[in-house]
Amino acid sequence: LLFAYMGADDIKLNPLTFSSFLMMLSIGIDFTVHIFMRYKRDVKLIEGRRKVMGSVIDNVVGPLFISTIAIVFPMLLGCLSSNIVIVEDSKMISLGLLFAFVSNILIAPLILRRQKVKKTA
Repeated sequence: LLFAYMGADDIKLNPLTFSSFLMMLSIGIDFTVHIFMRYKRDVKLIEGRRKVMGSVIDNVVGPLFISTIAIVFPMLLGCLSSNIVIVEDSKMISLGLLFAFVSNILIAPLILRRQKVKKTA
């Protein structure tokens, strides 16, 4: 989707935008790993899927949201630059981070709902 946005907004692929794309990809994977690992840990310690998901939301989603906003806000300030490359990169990073956060919040629970994790003693 990030490449689709780049094409729609006529952002050229160059070393800066490609490295930003790779950064967005790695941050999206990092968000997913945090959610899945916390779920895997909590499902072994807590009874009931609702309580497990509540624990994941309380302990992972909140900090991920804060870190997303902490990065997106300064990046959006880059949109005020007179340099078009900085403006394009700032928009791309901001949208990529928001997309990574939102997609993990919406998609990860659907996947986790179907995942079977055996409890260990």
